[in-house]
Amino acid sequence: MTNGQPLQPPVPSAPPTASSPPSTIRTLLAAVAGIAALLLIVFSFFSWYSGSATTDKAGMTISMDVSVTGMGSGTADMEVANVPAGLENAINKQMAKGEQDFVDSAAEKSKKPGIWTVVLGLVVAAGAALLMIGGLSRIGALVTALGGLAATIAAIVFVSDPEGALGMKDQSSQAEDFSSGAGWGLWLVLLGALLALAAGGLAVATLARSGRAGRAPAVAGAPGAYPDQPQQFGQVPPSQPGEFPPAPPQQGGYPPQPQ
Repeated sequence: MTNGQPLQPPVPSAPPTASSPPSTIRTLLAAVAGIAALLLIVFSFFSWYSGSATTDKAGMTISMDVSVTGMGSGTADMEVANVPAGLENAINKQMAKGEQDFVDSAAEKSKKPGIWTVVLGLVVAAGAALLMIGGLSRIGALVTALGGLAATIAAIVFVSDPEGALGMKDQSSQAEDFSSGAGWGLWLVLLGALLALAAGGLAVATLARSGRAGRAPAVAGAPGAYPDQPQQFGQVPPSQPGEFPPAPPQQGGYPPQPQ
C-alpha cells in the first residue's frame, strides 16, 4: 500500500451457522447415552425376578430363594434347618432335586423379555455414536430419545409385573407364604432406560436451541448489516451519491491555487 491510496475495508465474513451444539455438550450427552445403553444390555442378563419363602414342616424350617434373569434362566437355593438325625442325606437330596426342578422349569417355561431391552439398548448405543458426529447429531438425538422412550415404557411394564413378563405366575404360586418382586437387575434396566430418555430429550432440546441461534442475525439491526468500520489514516471517506470523489494529491506537486 502506498501513502495516499484508500484502504479497502475488510469484507466481513458470514457468521458460522450453529448446526449442532458445542462438542463438549454433545460428548457429555453421548457418554450418558452410552452408559444407559450398557445398563440396558448388560443387566438384561441378571436377576429380573426374585422370590423367597420360609415354611415350617414336621419340625423343620425350609427356606427357598429363587431368581430368574431377563433371559429366562433360573436359579434356586433351598435350605433346611432342624433336620432330624439320620435324615440329613435324604433331605439334602430332596432339596437338590427341588432346586434342579425349578431351574429346568424356568428354562422350559419362562419367557425372555430381556431380548427387547437388549435391542433397545443397541438402538440407544447407535444414537450415542451418532451424537458424536456433528453432521449426524440431530439424527443421533432423535434415535436416542425414541429408544429411551420405548425402553422406559417397556421397563415400567416389566417392573410392574415381573411374574407376568417372565411367565412365572404358575411356578411361584406353588409354595405357601411366597413373596416375590422385581429383581435388582430389572431396576438397573429401568435406570438405564430413564437415563437414555433424559439424554435424548436434552440432546433434542439443545439442538433445537442451537438451530434457532444459527438462523438469528449476527449483529443487531437490519439483517446483513455490520457495524461501521473506523477510518484508517489515509483512507478517503466514501462519496455521497451524485458526487465525484476528490482527486488524490499528486506526488511532488503544488497544492491547487484558489481561483
